[in-house]
Amino acid sequence: MFGEAMAFSRYEQRDGGVYLEQKSIVLGRAIPGSLRWLVEPTIRRLSRHLTIASLRQTREAVCSLTAGELPSAEGRASGE
Repeated sequence: MFGEAMAFSRYEQRDGGVYLEQKSIVLGRAIPGSLRWLVEPTIRRLSRHLTIASLRQTREAVCSLTAGELPSAEGRASGE
């Protein structure tokens, strides 16, 4: 592995829906120039694949819940 990855998500409910903002940060080492042409395309595809998979899983989780199953704000605050 070339480094550590971190992901941050922010959810905002408005306009009758939920907006999702995701940011991914990868901290890693520089790829040596002699290998960059070979390794970089794979790293780019993998990064794209992981981002798409994360968004798809989030969408599936949200779609699997019906409005009746979502806890109300009052229920979360009171610990129900």
